[in-house]
Amino acid sequence: MRANLVMILMSFLRVAESFTSSWSRFSVPACRVALYSSSPSPSPSATTTMEVTATEKPKWAAGGVVSDLVNILIGIKPLFSLMKLGARQQLISTAEQNGVPWRERAIALEQKQEILDQYYNTCLVESIEYPQYYTREFHAYDEGNLNWPAAYECEQATMSMALRVWPTETLTPKEAQDRLRYSFTDSVKGYINEIALTSGEQASIKKRTSSMLPSSSSSSSSSTPSSMNFLREKGLQSKSERNVDEQSFNSGGSVDSIVDLGCSVGVSTFYLSEAFPSASVLGVDLSPQFLAVAQERQWSFPVASPVSKNIMFVHGQAEKMDSFIASGSQDLVAACFMFHELPQQASRDILKEMFRITSTSGFGTIAITDNNPGSTVIQRLPAPIFTLMKSTEPWSDEYYAFDLEQAMRQVGFVDVVTIETDPRHRTVLGRRPAM
Repeated sequence: MRANLVMILMSFLRVAESFTSSWSRFSVPACRVALYSSSPSPSPSATTTMEVTATEKPKWAAGGVVSDLVNILIGIKPLFSLMKLGARQQLISTAEQNGVPWRERAIALEQKQEILDQYYNTCLVESIEYPQYYTREFHAYDEGNLNWPAAYECEQATMSMALRVWPTETLTPKEAQDRLRYSFTDSVKGYINEIALTSGEQASIKKRTSSMLPSSSSSSSSSTPSSMNFLREKGLQSKSERNVDEQSFNSGGSVDSIVDLGCSVGVSTFYLSEAFPSASVLGVDLSPQFLAVAQERQWSFPVASPVSKNIMFVHGQAEKMDSFIASGSQDLVAACFMFHELPQQASRDILKEMFRITSTSGFGTIAITDNNPGSTVIQRLPAPIFTLMKSTEPWSDEYYAFDLEQAMRQVGFVDVVTIETDPRHRTVLGRRPAM
């Protein structure tokens, strides 16, 4: 009965999608729309004003007949529950059909609960106030990321997501994951290697470094947060606290310190650390359950990586990192598959904080990888797929209507570029000008 109902709904969406496609030539360049967030119980108070780039956003997102219809269906609680179940089953099916041990891995982690509890208690910052957008249900979990089942299954879901990027190719889960992650880290390396400081920036750095005294480097103290001590023990103080010679202006900047925002269970963190093995990497996430699994992966599953010693995980909010990350201290600030889970205001707040912590050397880089609104694959997702996706991603409309590149420029980043790193995803890069 449930399956039949879902099939009827999907057929109806296909008809609506076909009907609206003939009107696509009348799309306008840009506009502002007000719409309801895709919650099970929409209310007038949930209305959100968003910037929309109509020429790029998919027709199923952020306004339009198909998008509005899907949001109405998601707003019906019984249908919403069915959609969540369907989305979850689709991920599990993709994973297990391709050799990902979804249930086995979840059971193995659950059996390590005593160890996970120790990691949880070590990283938990009880004073954190979770933002409202983070506590709502998404990813088919009623408590979002603040629960153990989501943490048990996160790595498997990431592997399933990677496999779905290349559905027609025969790839192992590791091959798909490697291709997904290396396309990102290779883009970051290429961007950093191509950075060329302007003459004005070079003059500014020369003037600053010539006036610096050896005593300007900050030393750690007992009152310094543990993550700050970690960075300083590694010699990774702000680049503004280090001497920069003239040769470095022309040879590119080194990456000694990295922050991985929304690090989840640490998959992206390890790939970043392996890409930049001499760097100290700080993984930041709001879910203590995810961070506990990240530490379990760090030290025991499947074996401790050679770069494990370079990684530290911190329970923190990306909008408020001043208590554990100093201004201008990070050579690379990354966010992998995080921004599609954010409302637009949170995205803007996080970008401001990313700018604050990025190095002022001129080589300090921001790198964001996520779904590509302009991707042909994303634009042409079948109705059943985008409907299931929107049911578990409540901020999809806000993400696909958000001009990420312009928002990065508005907070101060320069040389902003977008690279299509695979059929579904893009990497958006920028740098903070030298000061």
